[in-house]
Amino acid sequence: MQLEVGALTDVGLQRQVNEDSILVNPRAGIFAVCDGVGGRAAGDRASRLAVETLDRLISQGTRRAPRLEGEVMAVEDAIHRAHSAIRAEQQRTPNLRGMATTVALVRIWERYAVIAHVGDCRVYLLRGEGIQRLTRDHSRVQHLVDRGELRPEEAENSPERNVITRSLGVGEQLPPLDIQVVMVQPDDTFLLGSDGMVAYVPEGEMVASLMERALAPQAACEHFKGLVYQGGAHDNLSVIIVRVLADRPNQMGTLTTLATPIH
Repeated sequence: MQLEVGALTDVGLQRQVNEDSILVNPRAGIFAVCDGVGGRAAGDRASRLAVETLDRLISQGTRRAPRLEGEVMAVEDAIHRAHSAIRAEQQRTPNLRGMATTVALVRIWERYAVIAHVGDCRVYLLRGEGIQRLTRDHSRVQHLVDRGELRPEEAENSPERNVITRSLGVGEQLPPLDIQVVMVQPDDTFLLGSDGMVAYVPEGEMVASLMERALAPQAACEHFKGLVYQGGAHDNLSVIIVRVLADRPNQMGTLTTLATPIH
């Protein structure tokens, strides 16, 4: 399967440190956005440790289950072990206690994509002329929306919008993961974004840029960064765009990878 990839991560206009980290490994089909939790110690270190752990374990892991099931299990195990790695680092270094990160991950394997997330980084799928959000935020306002106490449009402007309810590094054990598998089709486009990006780029603009304007993935990433900057860029921002160019099982290649390094 041949992929075209664009990615960037940026500190934004208001922060001094970029606490986001991105994982871009097209050869192994692994992509992730990790957003260090604001207000906690060393969010940048937590997000960096998460992407390092995820990349190493998923790309080098041994599969004992049937192949697709094994890929799902590998993703799930890697996320749990990233959580454990952050917890262990907290124990070794007392001033890092409390560090945490969110994560959104896409693992493309043959004809399938495994999607997993913890927190409020998001994954979207653009297919044909439509867009679907594949992740549901682990946040206080999403909980209120699910209970019918808040309308989705109200949630987007809520002062508690960034209060998350799950993250890697908080608590002894992670809750059961939200993980799903989708069948990949030619011309599918996956978009992974931190909350500092998706807060400024509505879904309609994602469709317009990637479908109607036919922007290449890296050009679309730069375009979205411009929109975030126009809106004030109050947070760090990260985006990864992965476009499926061909449907060739067992062949993983990359036509274009213009991306920030993994860490």
